[in-house]
Amino acid sequence: MHINAVQKTLNAILTGLKVSLTDPGINVRLDVRMELALKLEQIRMLLADSAIDRQLSLDRKETLLKETKELSEIILLNELADRIFIYRGLRKDVQFTRQTKGLEMRGETYVIDIVTDMREMIGQLDFVPLHQDLFDNASSHGALTKREASLRLNRIVPDHVISPVNFDIVEERLAVVPVTSAPDPQNRSIAAAARDALIEQGGRVLENLRISNCDRRLLEAFERLQDKLTHEQDIVQVGVLNISCENLAASFKDELPTAVEALVRGHSAAVTLFVAQFQAWRDFSEQALLVDLSPVDIADVKSTALSIAARFEGDRERIDESVPRTIRYLASLITDPATTAKRTGYALLTSLENLVARLFSFAAEFLGDTAKQATKKLSTWTARAVVAFVASTVVAAGLELGPVFSRFQATRWVQNAVEILQKVELPVD
Repeated sequence: MHINAVQKTLNAILTGLKVSLTDPGINVRLDVRMELALKLEQIRMLLADSAIDRQLSLDRKETLLKETKELSEIILLNELADRIFIYRGLRKDVQFTRQTKGLEMRGETYVIDIVTDMREMIGQLDFVPLHQDLFDNASSHGALTKREASLRLNRIVPDHVISPVNFDIVEERLAVVPVTSAPDPQNRSIAAAARDALIEQGGRVLENLRISNCDRRLLEAFERLQDKLTHEQDIVQVGVLNISCENLAASFKDELPTAVEALVRGHSAAVTLFVAQFQAWRDFSEQALLVDLSPVDIADVKSTALSIAARFEGDRERIDESVPRTIRYLASLITDPATTAKRTGYALLTSLENLVARLFSFAAEFLGDTAKQATKKLSTWTARAVVAFVASTVVAAGLELGPVFSRFQATRWVQNAVEILQKVELPVD
């Protein structure tokens, strides 16, 4: 079995294991949850690196087997072996067999059994290059054909990045697209009631802030938070905006009447409890803890974001104004990199990653066999226009972000994606 044939299945299993083992609701210490999350991320990155290289070396295969064994030991040591595996990205009603390059996933399964089966699957992986026929059209001078470039991009570009903002191609323009988050099924009624109460309470907060003569920035922050709560926007946006509100409220607390300051503080605390009912926010928060963002990193991410926003503002024909405006707003939440909350810096980092991931996915669609599907979105674009968009926007954004993204394991794929597009032979007629 080749690594690229089963990578998506293995990634889906890793996602399910993360949900099953690192959920804040389980009765296990925070340090153990973090150890499990880190181990799962190490395994995921080893698989991703192998897919990028188009082969699984013997050393990397042995490392994967070692890491999965250590994962089993952590699970057993902390008495989590009997925890039920939560299916994310794998359908319970479909049977996967090793003959079809997957796993048997039927009924309830314990996490320890899943890890054991995953280790057996890794043990069966070949450590030889992908068959040459995938690259039979490659040029002799090292350039990549459209088909080869598309295959390589599809292997390394993440399907989804948890971030406050999502992007897509809408009516032939890159735009911000809204996403509605759902709470955990068992908490839906509680979350709905809590949202209603928060909207009502948020209205009182705004009324008091408007008559308090507070700093305009504080009022605008709470107005934006109220808008997101009212329209049920992406819960990660709500959580990040709430952190910004907390920080601003702390900065201006001496300017607020005592009663108003208490009302503001209580509202932010209630929003914190509310967003905790959503798996997306918990995943985002835990991933933020795993990324070692220094004040220098945060400052560089902000600077790069503003540079990309300025570049995008000059291309109104292909990029909706909501894109640079949103990037600038997220960057504005970082007032002082030395004191900025880590999750605020991480919010900007992941939003930028989501942006370039969508752009590179779009490039892969156009270059590969799925171009017919992409053409439906691009009915009036000429091939030359699409190539210009790919070259000027995708590569330029990737080059801007490359130096910053190369510092973090999870975002190093961007540099590889840039190199792929720089080598591809693109027709312009």
